[in-house]
Amino acid sequence: MRTILDLFQANVEKYGDRACLWHKRDGKWVHLSWNDVSLTSSSLCRGLASLGVQKGDGVGIISATRVEWTLIDLAILFAGGVVIPVYPSLSADQIVYILKDSAVKILFVENHALLKKIERVRRELPELRSVILIEGGDHNALTLNSLSVLGEGKRDPKVVYNADDVASIIYTSGTTGRQKGVIITHANIVAEVKGLMGVFKIDVGDTMFTVLPLAHVLARAVQFFQLAHGCESAYAESVEKVPENLIEVRPHMVVVVPRFIEKIYDRLHDKVIHSGKIMRLIFGRAVSIGHARSLAIIRGEKISLKLKFKSKLAEMLIFRRLQAALGGRIKFIVSGGAPLSADLSKFFHGAGLLILEGYGLTETFAAATVNRLDDFRLGTVGKPIDGVDIKIAPDGEILIRGDVLFKGYHKLDNETKEAFMSDGWFSTGDIGEFTKDGFLRITDRKKNMIITAGGKNIAPQAIESKLQESPYINHAVILGDRRKYVSAMISVNIDAVKKYADKKMITYRSPQELVRSREIKDLISGVIDEKNRELSQFETIKKFAILDRDFTIETGELTPTMKVRRKVIEDNYKAIVEELYN
Repeated sequence: MRTILDLFQANVEKYGDRACLWHKRDGKWVHLSWNDVSLTSSSLCRGLASLGVQKGDGVGIISATRVEWTLIDLAILFAGGVVIPVYPSLSADQIVYILKDSAVKILFVENHALLKKIERVRRELPELRSVILIEGGDHNALTLNSLSVLGEGKRDPKVVYNADDVASIIYTSGTTGRQKGVIITHANIVAEVKGLMGVFKIDVGDTMFTVLPLAHVLARAVQFFQLAHGCESAYAESVEKVPENLIEVRPHMVVVVPRFIEKIYDRLHDKVIHSGKIMRLIFGRAVSIGHARSLAIIRGEKISLKLKFKSKLAEMLIFRRLQAALGGRIKFIVSGGAPLSADLSKFFHGAGLLILEGYGLTETFAAATVNRLDDFRLGTVGKPIDGVDIKIAPDGEILIRGDVLFKGYHKLDNETKEAFMSDGWFSTGDIGEFTKDGFLRITDRKKNMIITAGGKNIAPQAIESKLQESPYINHAVILGDRRKYVSAMISVNIDAVKKYADKKMITYRSPQELVRSREIKDLISGVIDEKNRELSQFETIKKFAILDRDFTIETGELTPTMKVRRKVIEDNYKAIVEELYN
């Protein structure tokens, strides 16, 4: 069968010395050509073969997103290995679990800090033979250069793949319980890439901006899309450098999670709020004009000369700043990994920036549905990509079938059987519905559904998304299962709250004292009252608590993909939950 490696090599022959991957080195953007990427990954592949890597062996990568991640990914696949991505932010125990469960024999680590982390638990990893350092040098580990030297004079291993052969085991971050290893085959990768090729309409010379963690399935799928498509990719230096990098790179396409989009909006909104009354009025008017233009486009109506003039004015005064912040050449933004607020989609579309929201899981190797440039509905996650079938079960659960579906959960036969129905449909655990014109809308996770003491079904995620539209709220967790009413735990955006306090001349001695103040409680209460007016009576929030701190990955309250772990949060704040219902 043709694998992602075959698709990549076809582009190497086609594009040769043209730019493939961009990264920043010594303060300057430099590129690797298609030939460079091929030669480097082949060199690393021969080094892995010299270390004894054979078909089916687990090889791990613990690193943030960087150009070397992609080179190593390709090298492992060329050598016949199975790629095991690991988030650098995971605890030592979580890392040990993944490396042991997948029997990793060779491990790439990004830096000395991660190397030391592995050295402390090395005795717990009997299968681990070698550790390779990506950045810097160390006598306790090989480097990328020394790995390449090992392979000098050796021939490239000739690995023949079948469709069912394992390419990667990706461990779900898991909002409950222990991580599960999702087995992804070479056929799954090709099916996903072909599906995305039918959706993302960009040119060979266009640049894609890579910012998501490559341990995240969405980033990985888009990485393979780029290698199969022939466009270019530029790697963010770091999360902190993203605003600066976007202006420098001027990408045509960027793939992000909703939090990234929320932060862009919050920065613009914050500037407007602190720019005086006239600018606030101009902003409000520009938003209204943008919504009118967006609605006309969605309905397929001809835009009047009057609306065209107003739209041009709104763009000059407000929206051009937003477009400039993204580099000024964006053709579209792709959002996935979590639900995106429909209001944010409408705002960006009105500003001339279309967000193509999609839906998928690790088990589908990323996207199962995506909106298209010429076929989209804001507030939905689009239509199924080519090769994917979706239906809605009688209880509202989304069921999926197609070549993108994973092989099973690693060493978890019972869980694999439970995930699939007898006729081959995969149970996603998500609740959704189709619009009349065939677009999928996600309402919540099946496990998250709240059933109140009065028997009412509530989708907490939808309410949480509404609350998180406020620039003052970072995270909201809705409670109410088997309770008489709905309540909420709120973690605030401390920077936004501090600016509000300065403007209102609220005095405080610490951030904790500020969030406990009557003024901030009134501020959040006002946000909740506003959102309650958009909800059914039984969904309205009756009580809320503002927490002293935000949820974090370190405390186990967030997954590495920034999804809340409800059970952990409720356990950590048991006293507050009891107070809300006392």
